[in-house]
Amino acid sequence: MLRFQLRYYDCANDLVAKGVIDLSEVESINQGLSSAYLQQQQQQQQMSAAAGLSSSTTKKALNTINMMTGSSFGEANDSKSCFELKTSKRVYYFCAKSPQDAYKWIKQLEICCADS
Repeated sequence: MLRFQLRYYDCANDLVAKGVIDLSEVESINQGLSSAYLQQQQQQQQMSAAAGLSSSTTKKALNTINMMTGSSFGEANDSKSCFELKTSKRVYYFCAKSPQDAYKWIKQLEICCADS
């Protein structure tokens, strides 16, 4: 993390960031996932299953959660291992390996946001 920025990548080996979150634009950070997000994911999964397809966005999100937490999507969101970072432009979703790790991430991000 650079000062006032959080850079994110598709995978650990990438040299170029996929994107950057400007921490001066953060409006809130909340542990757990919102019910709106969970409903959206359920609807996408149901529609994909009914069509016999899976959207690449849903696949990427689930793969990222599985990779980061070592658990399935359902296990990750039930355990408060995930958190939302809301900016003025969009909402980002993150999952840590444990609720304690998520809490540590949130506290560090709050410190960085307060300094920005």
